Amino acid sequence: MTKRRAFKRWIAGLSALVMLLTIGLALPVGARAEKNTVRVLLTRLNLTDRLEIALDGSYTLDGMSFQRGSRLVLSCATGRIMVYYEGMALDSGKELVLTRHQAAEGLENGLRLNGDYALYRGDLHVKTDGKMLTAVLHIPIEEYLLGVVPYEMSDSFPLEALKAQYPDIIPILSPASASTDTRFGTAAHFRSRLESICGHDVWDTIAQVEPIGPKKLLDALIVAPATGNTLAKLACGIADTPVTLAVKAHLRNERPVILAVSSNDALAANAESIGRLLARRHHYFVPMRQDAPHKKPRSVVADFSLLPQTVEAALRGEQLQPILL
Repeated sequence: MTKRRAFKRWIAGLSALVMLLTIGLALPVGARAEKNTVRVLLTRLNLTDRLEIALDGSYTLDGMSFQRGSRLVLSCATGRIMVYYEGMALDSGKELVLTRHQAAEGLENGLRLNGDYALYRGDLHVKTDGKMLTAVLHIPIEEYLLGVVPYEMSDSFPLEALKAQYPDIIPILSPASASTDTRFGTAAHFRSRLESICGHDVWDTIAQVEPIGPKKLLDALIVAPATGNTLAKLACGIADTPVTLAVKAHLRNERPVILAVSSNDALAANAESIGRLLARRHHYFVPMRQDAPHKKPRSVVADFSLLPQTVEAALRGEQLQPILL
């Protein structure tokens, strides 16, 4: 079986953090040795007696083929797993297996479950105890590292999730992030933690990031979190910090910039900046929401758990939807 080698490089910025990510992956599909397969209990779904499945690939269930775009609903309300599809009902007993087919080159190949943005690549095994459903994904270990680890990790660990998917990361800090101690910790501790996770020295000077443009170092650049100050500078074309200059240098190569908004004034003073950037080519936003609408009615924060999916979409020239959650 032919293995496809995919290489991706991109950069992420933590408002000064920018990360260069390089990855080489072989994505085999089809029959595999069990020793190369990981079984993942999908606890994040918090399943009850119902599971909605959207197919972003071709699958077989009990000898019946389902094409890309099909939508299935599984229910165990009767004590057995019933599969509902376009007005039909299939009794699958106490367990079933959705077996994946090989996809055409360049197409996604997996499942989206209960409206989640995560693409779960692999064969889906579903069982019931008569009251609740349990879902286990059987997936090749290489695809597991690419597509499941980031989604199953806690949302409080976005950088670790990115590291799991993209092993080579270069962090870039603005002067403020590199030198300011906050209630979250000291600047020295933050820098040390970044370098430990990324396995690379921090870039924190204009001179270090300037070659990003002429040497075409990046495939994508992420600013996360993108604060109101950074958004305003980007909207006005100001490039006076390592992060904003990295964005400017990267855009000369017509490659994507991903912005993960985090601002108390996103729906006030920063709304104009966000609007300008939304209208510009090669700018993509991590889906975001109001984080405390009653206490901070103008505040908006990106859903950092969607960062890997946003990057994948941006590399295809697409904005992950919906932008507003």
